[in-house]
Order: sequence, then structure tokens, then C-alpha cells
Amino acid sequence: MINKEEIDFGSIYLTRANKMGILNLVVIVDIFEDNNKYISVVPISLDTEMAADDDLILEGIENNGPLPCGIVIHAGMQTVISTNDISKYYAHLSKEHEEKLKELLLLLEGDYSVDIETLPIGIPIISPKDYRIEYRNQVVKNLEYLTIPTFISVSNYIN
Repeated sequence: MINKEEIDFGSIYLTRANKMGILNLVVIVDIFEDNNKYISVVPISLDTEMAADDDLILEGIENNGPLPCGIVIHAGMQTVISTNDISKYYAHLSKEHEEKLKELLLLLEGDYSVDIETLPIGIPIISPKDYRIEYRNQVVKNLEYLTIPTFISVSNYIN
């Protein structure tokens, strides 16, 4: 059973498994307060060398990171899922890492007052032949089974 107190910004969860039994790591970035049934999450991967400039790179636990190894929070790949799709609480970002993630999310929303020099991010993708594009497409594809289609909420609203 999910502890509702742990469902907040910066909580890291494993998702429910897909048809092949594969789980995903995600970090919560928003909670829809009207019913607490849906949350906005971004995926986490362990492949730090695949980070782009919309990804936050965090070092492992030996350098005050949240997990035993370095991770990438793919802040530019936000998706909405049901709270029923998170299965196991894993960890929580430190206040420092929460602030860095918030700053990156603000930057991605167009707030250019954020000092990009203070953010541990990857190198920008500037070529359509960049090998990281296929990797990023796979990260998105791995989460498709969890994503809430937007037409459902529009349809319910109309009804």
C-alpha cells in the first residue's frame, strides 16, 4: 500500500510493471490536488552519459545523491500517470536536489532568470544524428503503458 505522505515533489518511486515485467523509476514533480488520483512524473535512468540539457544529473549516494549510483532525471519528459501506477517508494531527493530540479523545470518552462551554470545538466542535442535521440525515444516508449491519454480527461469534462 502506498503511503500518501510520501507522495510529494521529489519522491522517487518504482512504477507498476509493464507486460514484460519491467519497472521504471520515476520522480514525482506535481500532484493534482483536486482528487490525488493523478500525478505528474519524470523518468529516471542510470545512463548519465546519455543526459541532454533538459536532464538533471545527480551523483551517487557517496556524493550525497539519492541512489547508490549516479542518475539522470529526465525533466523534459514529464508525463501524467495514475497514483495506482506507482508501486514502491524508493527514496526522496534532498532539499538541495529538489531545488535544482525545480530550477530546471522553471527553466524548461521559459524562466530564463535561472542560472544554468549552477545546474548539473547534460550537453545539448544539436544534431538530428545525435545517438542520444534514439535513447530518449526509448525512455519515452518505456513509459507509454502508464501515460494517461489526455482525451479521457477532456471527454469526462464534456460529459
